[in-house]
Amino acid sequence: MAEEMESSITNEEALTARNLPSAQNTPELYKAHLQRCKGKVRTRFPPEPNGFLHVGHAKSMNMNFQMAFEKLGVPGNDRECYFRYDDTNPEKESQEYIKSIADDVEWMGWKPTKVTFTSDYFDKLYDLAVEMIKRGKAYVCHQTGPEIEKSREIAKLRVKARKEGKTEDQFPQEPYLSPYRNRSVEENLKYFEDMRKGKFDEGAACLRMKMDMDSENYNFYDLVAYRIKFCPHPHIGDRWCIYPTYDYTHCIIDSLEDIEYSICTLEFETRRESYYWVLDVLDLYRPKVYEFARLNLTHVALSKRKLLKLVVSGYMRGWDDPRMPTIKGLRRRGYTSKMLNDFCQSIGVTRNKTLIQYDRLQNQARAELNLSAPRTMAVLNPIKLVITNLPANHKETISVPLFPFDKESKNREAVFSSIVYIDAKDFRENGDSNYFGLTPGGCLGLRYTNAVIFKELIKGDDGQIIEIRVEADVEKKSSPKAWVHWVSDLNKKECEIRLYNHLFVPEVVDDVNWEDQLNPNSEVVISKALVDSSIGSPAAGQHYQFEREGYFVVDRDSTSNKLVFNQTVSLSEAVSKKKESDSSNSRKLDMIKQVAEKQKKMSIDPKEMFKSETDKYSQFDEDGVPTHDAEGAPLAKSGIKKLRKEWEKQKRLFEQGTVPENWKNLVKDEKSVNELNFTPQMMVQPDTEPELLGSHIISLGEGSISGVKSSITKALNHRIKEIDARFTDFTTDISYVGLTNGVKNRFYNRDHVQTDSILVYFNLQFHGNAGPEKMTEILQELKDYYISHYKVRNSKNAIERHFKASEGILQYTLYFVLNKA
Repeated sequence: MAEEMESSITNEEALTARNLPSAQNTPELYKAHLQRCKGKVRTRFPPEPNGFLHVGHAKSMNMNFQMAFEKLGVPGNDRECYFRYDDTNPEKESQEYIKSIADDVEWMGWKPTKVTFTSDYFDKLYDLAVEMIKRGKAYVCHQTGPEIEKSREIAKLRVKARKEGKTEDQFPQEPYLSPYRNRSVEENLKYFEDMRKGKFDEGAACLRMKMDMDSENYNFYDLVAYRIKFCPHPHIGDRWCIYPTYDYTHCIIDSLEDIEYSICTLEFETRRESYYWVLDVLDLYRPKVYEFARLNLTHVALSKRKLLKLVVSGYMRGWDDPRMPTIKGLRRRGYTSKMLNDFCQSIGVTRNKTLIQYDRLQNQARAELNLSAPRTMAVLNPIKLVITNLPANHKETISVPLFPFDKESKNREAVFSSIVYIDAKDFRENGDSNYFGLTPGGCLGLRYTNAVIFKELIKGDDGQIIEIRVEADVEKKSSPKAWVHWVSDLNKKECEIRLYNHLFVPEVVDDVNWEDQLNPNSEVVISKALVDSSIGSPAAGQHYQFEREGYFVVDRDSTSNKLVFNQTVSLSEAVSKKKESDSSNSRKLDMIKQVAEKQKKMSIDPKEMFKSETDKYSQFDEDGVPTHDAEGAPLAKSGIKKLRKEWEKQKRLFEQGTVPENWKNLVKDEKSVNELNFTPQMMVQPDTEPELLGSHIISLGEGSISGVKSSITKALNHRIKEIDARFTDFTTDISYVGLTNGVKNRFYNRDHVQTDSILVYFNLQFHGNAGPEKMTEILQELKDYYISHYKVRNSKNAIERHFKASEGILQYTLYFVLNKA
């Protein structure tokens, strides 16, 4: 019996985080826990059934089903993981989500020890709430949601005042404690029972935990434990009209299920105190809590709110659209569970917030598909090639390997004929020496067969290519630079091919302007591609490598008449980056324009942001948040809550965009700017359009004026406090900011001369009242410094030109930010 009561964990230090006195179990509690578990170590995977699982959940599954045990050194036979539906919000949950999540967990290959629902414990949770009331730690409150929120804001202000050393009489004097907080136990028991019986309307009463309204942790501000919802539950029906909250249930269910490690993401770290407060009040067993950094992927948004909007708006076909980061979307795009699990294992788990490049997930797919996807040929944009020196009825069978790297690989039979199709990218009418495809007068190799030599180009009246006439190089005298894929006219099958790019243009998706950052080319549909018919009629989910194109999977939209293929990933990371680079210049301009749009939004007062939408709203609160729709009907509380969140984001944006007063006198009018005779070629990025220069400079500070201020402050605050400046050393500080390139050779680069002068000038404007005269003085000192120290590599005239360019950049920046944005 003694051995059964010992934990099988061999490395407890592997998953340790911030400790609290309230997190400590008594010897009796922990002994009873070990007896119930019989030496097993238990984790849990607790998704909410209010949406579809995404790649972030794949990481959580890996952590709870496998990685946590590996880190803790738990033997395989002693590992247990519960799969629990955290189903406490019935109006947002459905059987569709419940079934979808179960399918995803099974498809990912995880086998839970037990499947549970929080709703299975509703009777026990209710009894514990009654016990909490009896212990004087919970009360029925009749404040409205906005009233509760206001009292919490006052509590925060009191904490701030206390930190600032203010006395009680200097604290906010508005009441911040609920007027119902000190009700008697008997009253609270009666009203809680009335809540259960449905005697109160929704929002008329709730059960709050009596915590600590003077705490520095806002998760101690008397959190709600139960609220009224006249809504049937998708799992247990309409038995209840009151439902417990996450903050009340999560810790209790972990305890009741004897979870050893309650693992969640870092945004829940501040809930650690409230988690253990509940268990301490009820004298329950306390699991260990460990938080890890959530998955952040480039070019991806994992917010359920954003993903739901993309689906509801029709932007996506559904939750399984191949562009979606949901498990079902990735599965339809051709990712396998092994790819996702291997990816999660490769990135590991850490408490540090990191941004994972999407390429890492793609490389995982390439590694697997290179070994498992049979090769075939498909032409995405066909051009007809007529081989004139072959008989019209020529038919030649060619044996082509399915896996060229494997000498024992099976072959497929391809047909070669006098008419074949090549891809449009493999022909140019005007090719240069760097182009390896077919050009007039040139030759081209056709994989697994002969080379062909150009003879004639046939076009229609509209100028479009009808066919290219060539001759087969039967004597093998030509030396083609490239051997390309093709599809025979006798063995072709029309198909639809869907190419996929990043869903969002920038690596990091903005939380405010995210819809503006969607990539319009995230999906490109080619409806009349050709594929070699030797593939037959493959089932949905079958992978192929289309030679020279990438890895593709058969989509479920395929029919007996037409196959549909989704691109899983390009052939290599280099190919992917090359395709992206083709449009990199326009993409950079798009990103600069997005910064400009953000600048415009910075000028919008949050109190006015909704008032122009008269087709949607008719009444607003004191902050300008809508309270009634256009017809005068009150908005739902959940709707107002979402609008309030948008308002808060705009408020932060508006505060970021406040322009210092001493900027406003620097640029008077457009004429004075034009007189500078400044051209885009003088800009650090020479091809940038003039009207975007201001936004470009702002983008140096990560998209906001305050960002520029922060960056420049970090770079120069130790060097420009005295106007005589220590130009010898301040460049080292600049290099840390990352605003300039080529740090080691920075003094010999004109871009750096310009950037230095920009930094100095902006710093002077932010630190004091130095105007244009002082700016000119400092720029002259900086010029003299460069001329005297680097006259070998930079002539005086060249440096003069660079500094004139700098002045132009500055003036354009200020003009367009202050007068255009």
